[in-house]
Amino acid sequence: MTKAKPTVVITDAIQKMPASDKRRQALAALAPAVEQRLYAVNGKASSFCTTLHYQIIEIVRDAEQRLAATGLPRSAWTGVIVSHTGAGPTAKRYKYSAAATWLQIERRTKDWVLIGVDRDTVYPGSNERLTLTISDAQADEIKRRAVAGFLVQPAQAASNANVS
Repeated sequence: MTKAKPTVVITDAIQKMPASDKRRQALAALAPAVEQRLYAVNGKASSFCTTLHYQIIEIVRDAEQRLAATGLPRSAWTGVIVSHTGAGPTAKRYKYSAAATWLQIERRTKDWVLIGVDRDTVYPGSNERLTLTISDAQADEIKRRAVAGFLVQPAQAASNANVS
């Protein structure tokens, strides 16, 4: 794995900022640096690779949608790590493996940061992999929110209720 020097990818507020905002311009200026890092890993491979900055933004948006669906507030997303590898070839006649890009992106207080980039191998028919790694505290909070509208019956009482 190539450890990337942390590079800001996207912020929560970027969509709310006016186009002339200095922060948005600074983020746009990072795109070439991110794409250079991707090119250094991918080389000439491009078909199944992440090669452009906006593709990483789409991956981050997908991860944010998954996190939002859990009910976990944005303020609790700090420390979430997203790992992504693209899908493999879909043509049935394609019999060989293909080069792909593996990315690791971490949620910081306000920004998503690209922390790892490496070349990966995908095979025909393999699906896109988007994995979110969360802490124990985040998992507990998601569980707490998931059962918030229910009365939870202790296990012993539940087994006695089934016997009657």
